[in-house]
Order: sequence, then structure tokens, then C-alpha cells
Amino acid sequence: MQFEVLKDFREEKVISKETKERYLGKISEEMMGFWGNYGLGNFCNGFFKSVNPDEYKELFETTSLRYTENGVVVFATGLADLIIENNKRLYFLQYRKGIISLLPVKMKFFLQALSEENSVFLSDYLNSDQYFLALEKYGEVQYEEAFGYVPLLGLGGSEKIENLDKVKIKKYIFLISQLVGPVDL
Repeated sequence: MQFEVLKDFREEKVISKETKERYLGKISEEMMGFWGNYGLGNFCNGFFKSVNPDEYKELFETTSLRYTENGVVVFATGLADLIIENNKRLYFLQYRKGIISLLPVKMKFFLQALSEENSVFLSDYLNSDQYFLALEKYGEVQYEEAFGYVPLLGLGGSEKIENLDKVKIKKYIFLISQLVGPVDL
């Protein structure tokens, strides 16, 4: 099934057979199917990046106080957040705000929810509005990049477009966890 949200998917990397085998049974069949059909790359105007969990495992385990035992990082966002799959549920780790939330859909319906006409899923659940405004103002980010607040929100920064800069996702998440603390509830 082709989802509207994936119409601009741009593959960046191939996910190896060994990586797929390593996560067999740890992530949903739908995520396995996604990897098989699309691989690793950007979609939704670069807001989502399907990522190799191996490349985010250590970062996730050292920057989150929850879900690290069974959680698998499957997506990063254009605002340096992570989406993990844990026991077939999706969790949204907003490092910029220091919170974790359970998304109201499982992977089976995630892409469908994003693709629905007039869907508020992106803005209401994933707080994506600032990303799309920054995209208009600053241009697209690369696969390993996101927009990050400078100064950090947890250090008194404010959620303004003019406070967003292009940052390296992993370095930015690590910086937040070191200066503000790990993401929690």
C-alpha cells in the first residue's frame, strides 16, 4: 500500500540483511515491511528520517530513562526527536522538551494517520509546525541533521523560529541530555 506521506521518500542508505535479522521479532512486521520497501531515508519534506537502530542504540540507552530495555529507535524527526517502537507501541521522545509520550497509533496505522487528508497528527501529536516554518525560512536539512533550538529550551531558550539552527541530530540529543538531563516522562 502506498501512503501519501511517503510520496517524497528519498532513500539515503540501505539497511543490511543482518540488521533486519537482528531486529526480527523486536519490531513490528509493519516496520520490517517499511525497511524492505523503502530502506533508510527522508520523507514528509524531510521531517521524518527512517534510521538504522544500531546507529542510535547507544545514544538512546544513555539519554532516556525509559523503554531502553525493549525500545528500538525507528525514526528521527526534523526537530531532533526520536520515535521508538517498544512492544509494538510507538513512543515519541521529545528531547527538546524532556518528555516521552505514547503515540495514539501503532506502526500498523502510523503512516495512514500521517497520510489522511487534513490530518492533525503531525502538528497535534508530533509538534511539527516549527519544523515546517523553519524549512521555509532556512531550507532543507540533510539526512543526519535537524533543526535545534539555540539556546536549548531547557536552558531558557524560547520556541521561536529565529532560535532554530541546523544541527547534527545525535550530537544535539547528546548535548541536551548532558546539559539538561535525560528524557523522562
